[in-house]
Parts: sequence; structure tokens; C-alpha cells
Amino acid sequence: MKAHQVEHTTTERYVLEQVHSPFLVHLSFAFQTSEKLYIVMDYLTGGEIFFWLKRGRFTEGRSKLYMAECVLAIEALHDKDIIHRDLKPENILLDKEGHIKIVDYGLAKGGITSSGGDDNGVKTKTFCGTPEYLAPELVENRGHGKAVDWWALGSILYEMMYGLPPYFHQNTNTMYRQILHDDLKFKADVRTSESAKALIRKMLVRNINQRLGSRGAAEIKNEPFFASLEMKRVLAKKYTPEFIPPRQKNDADVRNFDTEFTEEAPQDSLATGVMSETMQAKADFSGFTYNEKH
Repeated sequence: MKAHQVEHTTTERYVLEQVHSPFLVHLSFAFQTSEKLYIVMDYLTGGEIFFWLKRGRFTEGRSKLYMAECVLAIEALHDKDIIHRDLKPENILLDKEGHIKIVDYGLAKGGITSSGGDDNGVKTKTFCGTPEYLAPELVENRGHGKAVDWWALGSILYEMMYGLPPYFHQNTNTMYRQILHDDLKFKADVRTSESAKALIRKMLVRNINQRLGSRGAAEIKNEPFFASLEMKRVLAKKYTPEFIPPRQKNDADVRNFDTEFTEEAPQDSLATGVMSETMQAKADFSGFTYNEKH
């Protein structure tokens, strides 16, 4: 197992057990064999935000509750000095009631105390993530911190309401140039409140020190866009989502997921070799097993 794979696996396992939020996917069990590691998480039946966005952009009210829940989820990660680094609609799923859960911590990084700006906290320099949602400092590979997650969430909020990310092009290098240099534009044919536009503008500031969220999640939660929501009630899931995913007929019903995935034949992944006890110890997988009931 390569060093970066070990780090990604141990980080994901740590995040799942140690960071608690109703809007982060929940760990039930973890176990291992001599060849493989297994993680058992929540069964989320509502589908990906990406799946539903392909069927049309969201209303502002729907987007607002999703974003509030996402902000609380990322706040829980950042409070533990963990950055997600791969926030995108594919990694935001819905439960059966229509509330979000953020998944996939494979690119998460722990021990990050800096926003990525001029503060003296710990940053990281690994280039990773999905092009459409990369913050400028990631594109330029000049060191990044917690603020990259707020840029990504700002991009996702824009996409929810306008149908595409704010900076998008089929050519990745062109898209990177857009992220670094292009003005932020809002489609005139989409009715959006000034408070929504203001929030997006503040989250998509290229200067990290001026980007909303760089001084903590509180400044995002206090934005006028969220004035109609009480964050304590959001955290307690007291608001009924505007959209409720279609109910399953049974546990095998996967109607809320793309057929590209659901029509694949289920099969176990191929093991490339047996992991010896020595290798497990070096990879720090000795405490991998987990049972939430104990």
C-alpha cells in the first residue's frame, strides 16, 4: 500500500469516528482481514446532490437549507482542524428525510490550523480535489488551509441556484485560468436574492484573508442570507426540507442513484496481496476495527 493511500485511509477512518455532526456520514463498523479494510457507514437512500442537479437547478429556499447544513458539517470538521478538500455535489448525499450528509474523507487532511492566509497556523501543499471547486490557492499550489472548503461551498451554492459552477470549462487549464482571473458573473435570467449573491461573492474572494469563513464559520452563519434560519434549529433538523426524495419500495430500491452505478454487477474488489502484521503495524491499522455498540 502506497504512503498516500495509507494516509488517506487512516484519515478517513479517524474522521468517521472522531468528528460528530448530523450532517456528516456516520460510522457503524470498521473491520479488516489480512487483505482488506472495510468500513460500514450510513445507508443514505436519497441520492447525491449531483444526481438531482442534473434534473434542474434548485430554488433558493432549497439551496439555503442545504448550504446551512453543509456549513455546520464543515464547521465540525474545522473545529477538529480537519479540512475536507473534495467538496462537490457528488459528495453531498441526502437521507430519506431530505437532509444532507457530506461523505468521502479520502482527501481530508488533519492537523490544519491555518485558513491558508497570513496567519501563522499549519497549512498543507498537496495538490488535490476536483477542478471545478478548487480554490485559487490550490490551483497555484501555494499552500492552503481551511478556507479552501469555504471556496468550494461557495461554488456549490452557486451551482445549486444557477445550474453550473461559477467557473466551468471543458478544458481544465482554461477553467483554472477562469478560477484565477475571471470576474464572477450571475445569470440575468435566474432570479436570485441580493443576499444570496452577496454570500457567494464573499465566499469566492481570491484573497484568502478577505474570504468569508477564513476567520471561522460564525461569519458565514451570520450572513443575511441565513437570516430566516435559526442555526440551532438547523442543527437539530427542525426544518422540513423543501424536497423529500422519492421513498424506496424496499431496501434494494436504488431509484435515487444514477443507473451508471446501479446497473454495475456488484463484486468485491481485487486484492493485490496479503497485508502482513508488520505492514499493518507500519500502516498504523492496528486500531482500525470499530463497533459503535462497544
